Amino acid sequence: EVVDGKLVFTPAENFNGDAEITYTVTDGQLTDEAKVTVTVNPVNDAPTIKVDAVESITEDAVSTDTVVATLTVRDTDTSEDQLTVSLENNSNGYFVLVGDEVKLTQAGVDAVNNDELNLKDLTISASVSDGINPTANDSDSLIVNRVNDAPTVENAIADQVLSEDFATYTIDLNEVFKDSDSSLEFSVSGNNSIQISIVNGVATITPTADWNGKETITFTAKDPSGESVSQTVDFTVAPVVDIEADSSNVVEDTPTIINV
Repeated sequence: EVVDGKLVFTPAENFNGDAEITYTVTDGQLTDEAKVTVTVNPVNDAPTIKVDAVESITEDAVSTDTVVATLTVRDTDTSEDQLTVSLENNSNGYFVLVGDEVKLTQAGVDAVNNDELNLKDLTISASVSDGINPTANDSDSLIVNRVNDAPTVENAIADQVLSEDFATYTIDLNEVFKDSDSSLEFSVSGNNSIQISIVNGVATITPTADWNGKETITFTAKDPSGESVSQTVDFTVAPVVDIEADSSNVVEDTPTIINV
């Protein structure tokens, strides 16, 4: 365009090469035409990268084929095979780049499924470099959906064989039942003559005086989501002979028969 008698040349974005411009000069009666060639020297454009993570993945539903993100790399003047694309902040080795896809490694699968790590989200970071311009970076995050694991019986209680009026003892239910991702609430049922109280996961077993027999007692562990597991234990209490004190009056120096 001509501005104040000056020819202003504005190249298109990312254009380089020769541009031939024809311009016309007139005084209203006579006209003349001329041409000018403008050379636009190329400048290396920095590459760009975009990380698009999936919205979420779910514990126990992932594998080494699980795609967690897709990379979009662009460079107007450097071919893709001359670009260096790298995953960043991947010291744990959770991710691997396959083409333009980011997938979980076995370490990543194990981490997602690990209830102790309890990962709630993952961030995927990547960079691209053409070897000339500053490295371009981008990152995106996804949600890890946790799955509640039901409690299990880790160390089963053996059937109990006791004697009448046995000494009070305890069973630690925290060692019997396990839940990898939740605290547990304990309960007991089926005990009528054997007294059982549970405090902080420890069951205290107390006899009823002079009672003997058998009771089938069920211990239950429940997590906050309502998942539960139970174990049934037979308590057998054997009778013992009760010796009672007796008395009798006798006459001095006279034989006496006493029933016992």
